[in-house]
Amino acid sequence: MTVSNQILHESFDGICQSIIGTHAAPLPNPNKIPADDITFSACVQFVGKWEGAVIVQCGYPVARLFTSKMFMQEPDTVTIEQVRDVMQEVANMLAGNIKPLLPDTCKLSLPTIVDGREVTLTIPDTRPINAAGYLLEGAPVNVILLEKSRASAPM
Repeated sequence: MTVSNQILHESFDGICQSIIGTHAAPLPNPNKIPADDITFSACVQFVGKWEGAVIVQCGYPVARLFTSKMFMQEPDTVTIEQVRDVMQEVANMLAGNIKPLLPDTCKLSLPTIVDGREVTLTIPDTRPINAAGYLLEGAPVNVILLEKSRASAPM
């Protein structure tokens, strides 16, 4: 299964336009989120005939921007719970855009979020098959598509 950079970009860019009203500026490679920033990694897994996951990773400024726009609040009034909910929803929207490209038997998991400083989200037995970096309001965002390793996939 392949999801091209163009499809990944169009999907994520559409989400950015619908929520925050701006385009996601693509970068040549994924970015490192600044170490002094809280990182949010939101993930939705695909299960079924094809297995994998999509991860949206960004720092607090971008997560707060998504949240303030979605809740129509000033950025400094959003709560951490709201930020977590919105970032899970962004990952869910992205997964929902990718799902039609997968075999009919694939289902989506509930979204998961990990946040904190210098945290790593690991999905066991997967490998990245596509990754893209973006700038939103001058801050980095990464979108990573993982595929379950063939050696560990059920027969």
